[in-house]
Amino acid sequence: MYLLQLFQEDRTETLGLFDSIERGREFLKKIPAYKYEHIQEDGYEWDYEELKYDELRDYELIEHNGHKVPLSKFSFEGDVLISWTEVRNLDLKGEGIIEGSTVVDAYAIDNQFVGQYIKDREEKFKAVKEALEEKGYEVSREWFGSEDGEAILLKGPEMEEFRMLCHMDPIFVDSTLEEILEDLKEIY
Repeated sequence: MYLLQLFQEDRTETLGLFDSIERGREFLKKIPAYKYEHIQEDGYEWDYEELKYDELRDYELIEHNGHKVPLSKFSFEGDVLISWTEVRNLDLKGEGIIEGSTVVDAYAIDNQFVGQYIKDREEKFKAVKEALEEKGYEVSREWFGSEDGEAILLKGPEMEEFRMLCHMDPIFVDSTLEEILEDLKEIY
């Protein structure tokens, strides 16, 4: 099942569930303001879907499978992004880890690897913290929930304030302790 949502800045409107994205797009095609584009660029491809604000009507009822969904341009302030989210029925018998990703701080990590990623991330932080403290630095872990995610900050004996060493992102997790400490030499 796929959940259809409309996004605009901090506003989200949930329209409903569909058996497939294709069935949901059949519904969306009934809205004159609906625009769909399949984009291929730099080796990547994705679907871009939106409702063009200038083409939305004051009020309309979109009929689909016996349902009448009200839609009004007065619910929005500009173009509206369309988002599809796969929703799993967890009451049905499963077959292991669900497909998809889990957000860890500011990064989406494939569900197949999220447990190992978190373990590696925490072990890497502890190792970096210990190595920096042995060198006389104070270490702080800050900025959880920020746009770029959590970071390691440090303050040396001759430093007046904490400075950032690195974000605790997937590159951090994949780096060796030596590579991270080498960054310290380049930065400070």
